[in-house]
Amino acid sequence: MQDRSTTPFSPVPPTTTPTTLVAPRNGHVVVLGMMAAGKTTVGSRLAQRLGRRFLDSDLMIHQAQGATVRELERRDGLPRVHELEWEALREALEAPRPVVVAAAASVVDHPEAATLLAGRGLVAWLRITPETMLHRMEADPDERQRPTLGAAGPR
Repeated sequence: MQDRSTTPFSPVPPTTTPTTLVAPRNGHVVVLGMMAAGKTTVGSRLAQRLGRRFLDSDLMIHQAQGATVRELERRDGLPRVHELEWEALREALEAPRPVVVAAAASVVDHPEAATLLAGRGLVAWLRITPETMLHRMEADPDERQRPTLGAAGPR
């Protein structure tokens, strides 16, 4: 795994609580985070406020592959899902006008992530505790669409 201490993905110090998000006028906004962090909710609301198109990597993958991310994970394995998540982000960032993208957390582990995202706009990481993630997944009627967490996670 890449050392993020020297990349644009360094975590916000725990003592810092961002209260205002200023989106770049001419750049994309990429919303990252773990499953159930709220990427789709935050991203779609942000896109609406900014008057931009919203792209969700899970939906892009589902439309392109004809299967949910969870179905693809079971059928093709997690490495293939991560490849598709990376491809969805690259495709979204090729949009000629600035968009808001909800991207899977796995994309930051790609060796070209820093290069792809640098100078493209704003990258926002939504933090979530494991307990909140599990609670949201268990309460989500669409939980079966998400990738699995292994034996310890919801099914």
